[in-house]
Amino acid sequence: MIDPNQIPLVYLFLPLLLINLITYDTYKSDKEKAKSKEWRISEAALHFWELIGGWPAALLEQHKFRHKCSKGSFQATYWIIVVLHIYLAIDYIFNLGTDAELCLP
Repeated sequence: MIDPNQIPLVYLFLPLLLINLITYDTYKSDKEKAKSKEWRISEAALHFWELIGGWPAALLEQHKFRHKCSKGSFQATYWIIVVLHIYLAIDYIFNLGTDAELCLP
C-alpha cells in the first residue's frame, strides 16, 4: 500500500485544482445558458462535479453569480455533498498513519 505521507502534495492538489476549475466553468456556463434560455446543464452533472471535489468552486460560483441559490432541493443535495467531504477529511486526518478502516456508520 502507498504511504500517504510519501505522496508529494502537488499530486493531491493539482487534480483538485483542475476539478474545481472545471466545476467553476460548468456552473458559469449553466448560468449563461439560463440567461439566454438555452438548453441547460443537468443538476446531476453539477452535483457530479461537486461530489468529485469541486464543491468549493461550486460554492464560490453560487454566491458570485447567485446561481442555484434559491432552489431548496438543489441546495440540500449540495450541502449533503459538502458535509460528506468534510466528514471524510476529518476521518482521514484522525486515522492518518493507522490501519483503521473508514469510520462510516
